Amino acid sequence: MVTLALDPLDPLTRALLPPKDESPADRWAREQREASARLISEQIDAQLKADRLALKKKGKPIKVLLLGQSESGKSTTVKSAYIHSIPSAARSRHS
Repeated sequence: MVTLALDPLDPLTRALLPPKDESPADRWAREQREASARLISEQIDAQLKADRLALKKKGKPIKVLLLGQSESGKSTTVKSAYIHSIPSAARSRHS
């Protein structure tokens, strides 16, 4: 555990100090709550890191601008590309 030199005049330092009349049982309960909160915080941090890595690994999506006259098959091209790029889409389409 890291011990820092705390400024006794700092309001945040005073807010974080345990109560002066804290009993040993109250102290134990407070430390248990803090440990539980720390564990949850570490789990959230780990999940955020995993999500960031997954997004980085996945890559950026490719954007395509389809130009053409009306009734030239732009929607058909998009649907075809969707079906060919996602195997589950093709299965559900033919079912």
